[in-house]
Amino acid sequence: VWSVRLGGEWRATDEVELRLGGFYEPSAIAAQDVNVSLVDSNKWQVGGGASFYLLPEQNLRFDVAAALLFFDTLNITDSNVR
Repeated sequence: VWSVRLGGEWRATDEVELRLGGFYEPSAIAAQDVNVSLVDSNKWQVGGGASFYLLPEQNLRFDVAAALLFFDTLNITDSNVR
């Protein structure tokens, strides 16, 4: 499987760093082979985060992050699963 990822980081101030990015990853298995114990489809994700430098001289910082992951909807009409 392969994936494409793109993101960026910006140092807004000496104390705040912001991040934003996303990725796409195709399914590792054919749709016809999907079953209840092996679920996979194309994936899209967007995410963001921030770092707050509390004590920059000692590299102490507080990080926060959030992401949304989306899966393609599958409509399987010719399943190989028995």
